[in-house]
Amino acid sequence: MVPVCGEQRGDPDLIFPLANTLSTRMDLKDMLRQAENRLQYLCGPLAAFCPVTDEFNDVETGNYCRQAWRLLAACQAHDSICMCNTDQTNRDVANRLDQANQMSREAEKILQQRLGESITPLRIEVETGAGEITSAAALVVYNPLPFARSEYVKGK
Repeated sequence: MVPVCGEQRGDPDLIFPLANTLSTRMDLKDMLRQAENRLQYLCGPLAAFCPVTDEFNDVETGNYCRQAWRLLAACQAHDSICMCNTDQTNRDVANRLDQANQMSREAEKILQQRLGESITPLRIEVETGAGEITSAAALVVYNPLPFARSEYVKGK
């Protein structure tokens, strides 16, 4: 028996690698990662911070999050995720991922708006050079990362 190194395990005579398995569709994997990250690291924590909001049971965001996760799960079957399939299947996967990304963006937008509305802004008065007093707008900054950050934020 000839020694085999790498990912192939077992008898090399019984292993039949699929053609073109090494050429993956990075565009689809990027879409998958974007939707997963948005749902896991943005929508979930935002729902936890928002008052009276549950990520899956909320009327507005629950359907978006639940359906986006279902679409992502449908894209993660063995042949779909390794992209060793036909062009039609890849188009179907791309369509599901596009829908999941749209739903997760919409849920994120709604949750960000709710979080912003739940915060009572401080009234800041700024004196201009002409002696006028104007009130400045409040800016809500959310750190979605699982660690603290200390950076300057510039608003428009």
